[in-house]
Amino acid sequence: MNISQCIHKFLIYLEVEKNKSKKTLENYQHYLNRFLNYFGDIAIHKIDSNQMQDYRVFLNRENFGPRSIPLSKKTQNYHIIAVRALLKYLSKNDIECLSPEKIELISIPKRTVDFLEPKEIQDLMASFDTSTILGLRNKAICEVLFSTGLR
Repeated sequence: MNISQCIHKFLIYLEVEKNKSKKTLENYQHYLNRFLNYFGDIAIHKIDSNQMQDYRVFLNRENFGPRSIPLSKKTQNYHIIAVRALLKYLSKNDIECLSPEKIELISIPKRTVDFLEPKEIQDLMASFDTSTILGLRNKAICEVLFSTGLR
């Protein structure tokens, strides 16, 4: 079975059986179309671990989009997640392909969150000019953000 046929069947599966949202389907189609464009419409069983490694190098080094910038590690992972999901679907349906377990995601360090110190919050809240309606509004907005933990 060719890659394009596999992608088509997989997207229908996501839509009908998994009830994925329209946006999820669009994202998967985007990621898998890049996969298809890289390999061409070859038989899916011809793709091996070495070729997948070459594809990952392509994702890491190639510049994409109107600004011609490389993909972030997180975005590269989205591409790989889509390919792994496709391969998992194919394996589950007894279609010969590379095992999805052979493709690992990129390790991305956990994001750290910096918090304001209580003194910094007090200074910020004191900086509003509460003699004006805009100052009162802005202070109220910040108080809601801080008291509810919104970002």
